[in-house]
Amino acid sequence: PPCTLSLLIGHRGQSFAELEPRASFVHAFPGLVRTPLMGQLGKIVLYPISVAPDVCAEYMLYALLQSPPGASRRDNKGDDMGKKRYYGTDAARIHLWEHTEEVINEACKP
Repeated sequence: PPCTLSLLIGHRGQSFAELEPRASFVHAFPGLVRTPLMGQLGKIVLYPISVAPDVCAEYMLYALLQSPPGASRRDNKGDDMGKKRYYGTDAARIHLWEHTEEVINEACKP
């Protein structure tokens, strides 16, 4: 399975949700947002498949306010994605969590 930042973030949220089941941990994908980083040409070419920052903000706020306790994944409209295009496994999530704990503990040693 692909090892991407998105997958790592998803694993992290699930692990935190197990430790604190009453809290919400949301991984949201905002999609293409028309920002100055896009440049003028990018804004023109990508206009049909991108959104204005204020529209994106509304979608992401909706995602945060509608998320139940636990881990959830939200798409560019703020809707729950469930396990759609999720390539993680429990074994990989546990391995990542244990590795992260080791690295943090090592870094915090005096």
